[in-house]
Amino acid sequence: MIKKSFRAQSIILLLFAVVVLSGVASAQKNLQEGEERLISKKKMPDWVGNHSEEFVVGISGRFQNERDARRDALLDARKQIIDRLGVQLTTTQKERIVERSENASDNIVQTGVEKEIQTEAISRALIRVREKKHYVEKYATKHIGEIQYYYIAYVLVPFSRKEHDKLIETTIDQYETDFTNGVNSIALVQPENLRSVALRIQYLFDLCKNARAMIGMRPDFLARIDSWERKLKEKRVAAFENLQQKPIGFDQQPQPNGRLIEPIGIQLSLNGAPISGLPIAIKWNNKIIATGQTDTTGRFVYQCKTPIIGAVKIQLGAPLGENQTYSLTSCTFTNKPRIFIAIDEWDAQNEQPESIIQSAVAEACNKNNLATITSNKLNGFRIERLFHGDYDFFDTLGLNCAFVFVGKVTFPVIRESTLANGIFQAKANCTLKLIDVIDKQEIWGKSFDSSYQLGATPNEAGRRAKVRLSKQISESLTHLLADFSDSE
Repeated sequence: MIKKSFRAQSIILLLFAVVVLSGVASAQKNLQEGEERLISKKKMPDWVGNHSEEFVVGISGRFQNERDARRDALLDARKQIIDRLGVQLTTTQKERIVERSENASDNIVQTGVEKEIQTEAISRALIRVREKKHYVEKYATKHIGEIQYYYIAYVLVPFSRKEHDKLIETTIDQYETDFTNGVNSIALVQPENLRSVALRIQYLFDLCKNARAMIGMRPDFLARIDSWERKLKEKRVAAFENLQQKPIGFDQQPQPNGRLIEPIGIQLSLNGAPISGLPIAIKWNNKIIATGQTDTTGRFVYQCKTPIIGAVKIQLGAPLGENQTYSLTSCTFTNKPRIFIAIDEWDAQNEQPESIIQSAVAEACNKNNLATITSNKLNGFRIERLFHGDYDFFDTLGLNCAFVFVGKVTFPVIRESTLANGIFQAKANCTLKLIDVIDKQEIWGKSFDSSYQLGATPNEAGRRAKVRLSKQISESLTHLLADFSDSE
């Protein structure tokens, strides 16, 4: 009797499998190359498109097995939760949090900025994110004649904003304890401890920055962090206000070619004793170009290699965290040299053309209040010599300038267009260099390409190519001359 019952069950299961397989085979029947067809029969549940704010639906990409699809859907839900929280994180931070929260235990919170404290409370919240329901779709597709399958998963996960806010508040309380201890540990500033005080201030500024990144836009938390930063700025002023400062090299005048002969820097002391080992950053028009620290005599010096063209503000300060610098001394150097412009720009038929490129260079210089001069002292032959690094003849020309913008335009391709009869296309190149006449060296160079331009004649196509070049050159020189520290 038992054997008959077992045999009957086996037959039923076999028949069921046959029916299922026949249904799958039917779903794949007549599948075309590149076609994708849903072969799973389960109806999509209502919660996929209709759920309360207490839940999040994660959707996976395409995966070859169901397990990986469900995992990816859960990670997607966690990313959505981070976005809901309004937390200021980079894409890399977000990915790291989501991946770390997948297999982490609850005991992951560690203090210290170096442990990425701005992400840990979020990680703790995400650890508790588990799927409540899931739904998986199976698809068939044909690729090079072969039937392939993939899965897309949907998961429903609970999201408690109140629970997350409690975690944030707990973590902010911990930050506040760390901050208070750090501020109180900043003792009376002495020559021997100013460096450690500066590093402590830098650490606390980073702590405030990371706390802001973690909390999003919650006004109650922001007010607390604002109060921390006010206390910290008071400590910063107290730490540096009694320093004796001696600027170095700020009273010199730039040479005609914009060079600073003497190094610039600062010497620091407190109560007559030198401040050694203090981090120093030097800014050129608000851009940090070098860092270092004071030596045993309290000195920090830097030899500027970039010539000054126009007005340049140079600042020396103590770096105190990202985007935080305590300014110690500054000076604005001004040098408005005359710039000679010589551009060899022939047209498509090798005839003397309009000075389109030369005008673009002159316009960029004039926008930066730099005087320009032109003459026939630099003809095509001499321009070619300059491009080969031959600067010996400069002294014999009497150019009466500090810099030369030299360039040459070439037309590697001029042809009749395949688009229509009687239409020509031309592509022009221009190589432009800025040469220091006094030191006889190239200090900047760049090549420009117009791409193909159309015209009714070779000259018209060539002119349009040069106009295109002139716009590129004008934009590039505007940035170069406005912030020449890019070449540092």
